Amino acid sequence: MRHEHFEILAGRWDVTAAKELVKGRTPNTDLNVKQTASWLSLVHVDEERVMTDEIDITVPVILITIPCDNKEAHLPIDGWHRIAKAAKLGVQTIPGHVLTLEESDKVRLSPRVLRI
Repeated sequence: MRHEHFEILAGRWDVTAAKELVKGRTPNTDLNVKQTASWLSLVHVDEERVMTDEIDITVPVILITIPCDNKEAHLPIDGWHRIAKAAKLGVQTIPGHVLTLEESDKVRLSPRVLRI
């Protein structure tokens, strides 16, 4: 089995571990595609794969929780190809799993330096 991770800026997360955490759970958010797709320039997405049948936008994306001033923000760590496909199709929301702050820390592979 391939071990997956996600990196952005100084942050790195274990996607394989995150998938294990959400296995069997019901998605707990509807991700705003248009808003999230605005971040696509910050991540690598294989444009040739985006519109293939391999990319299923009904599979929930996984988001971590990041402290943000006195509240929390959420960042997808799995599902960027699904986000790109949904945006191209004009889909407004797709399902997602938001990890708690504690769960997000469990799957973090780098020291906590990312703050929004």
